[in-house]
Amino acid sequence: MQTRIVQQESPHESFVADLLRRYWEQHASKLRSAKSNNNCLGVWLDHWKDTTVEALADVKRQEAFHGAMRARGYSPAAIMRVLGVGKAAINRAHRRGKLKHAPHILSVAVGTTRPMDKPLDVTALQRVLRRCCSACPGIHAVGARYRSTARSGP
Repeated sequence: MQTRIVQQESPHESFVADLLRRYWEQHASKLRSAKSNNNCLGVWLDHWKDTTVEALADVKRQEAFHGAMRARGYSPAAIMRVLGVGKAAINRAHRRGKLKHAPHILSVAVGTTRPMDKPLDVTALQRVLRRCCSACPGIHAVGARYRSTARSGP
């Protein structure tokens, strides 16, 4: 199948599947996260099938997409990952002049999950480094480098 040349296509002319395929071929397949991107694009294709980009502007259809992912057991963070990949594809097409305008893609709230733990402060990090340095002499240089950068200010 030969790729057709697309310029300034309106959302009612542009198919979601074409847009996602071009994104995969020209960009996402070359990234380190290609496998994850491929999975996310598959979720988009499963749901939107042969619809046009214009359909993405419908808020109720977007909410149905979110609901379908929730029904498949996706966490809010996983849903955001899927949405982010699709949104990147749409915005890339728009920025490169392939799409006249990009529809807004809704997000879902992710902040309801409990944080894993509090971040380390400088004192706790120094404690960890001291223990590492005594257990593994080769890491001493890393600890020394950290201590020198921690003391030097901007």
